[in-house]
Amino acid sequence: MEVYEETVGLNVRQAHDVFFERLGPEFPYPELRKLSSRWFSERLDQGPVDLKQGAIELLALLETLEMPVGLCTSTGRKTVEKSLAHLKFEKYFKEMVCGGESEQGKPHPAPYLNIANKLGVVPQNSWAIEDSKNGVQSAYQAGYKVMHVPDNKSPRLTISEYDVSRFNSLTEIANCLETLSL
Repeated sequence: MEVYEETVGLNVRQAHDVFFERLGPEFPYPELRKLSSRWFSERLDQGPVDLKQGAIELLALLETLEMPVGLCTSTGRKTVEKSLAHLKFEKYFKEMVCGGESEQGKPHPAPYLNIANKLGVVPQNSWAIEDSKNGVQSAYQAGYKVMHVPDNKSPRLTISEYDVSRFNSLTEIANCLETLSL
């Protein structure tokens, strides 16, 4: 579980490298990856995945405030597009950078620099919302102000080495934005 938590936010190639380095070449990562991909695909075919608390409210608020929203993820585009379609969330994201679409993946800043370029924004004037340590590192090193909402599946990871704002849910972020925009 510890090794898995290190890989949250990494692309497939990077996750493979971490498993190989930590558990050795005999660890059956390719087989595990195939099984988990098949399971997730089957799960996605059944309908929308679970949302973080406050996701709908936050996205609706950002739309009302006419803030450009980008999605920067290590997940492949095909899976992301399918997930967004299930949730009817495509309208909220002006641009996306998905897994494998940057020269280097998270925790490198390249994905966040790419989404800033696509959105036409300056990272230092922008916020990133992240749930993983690798995502926080990527956004922070790209120059964003970072809001960290820890992933419920990885509660042990702390992001103390970065100057970030920590929130318990997306609802908290929406409430803060609502208060600022009044």
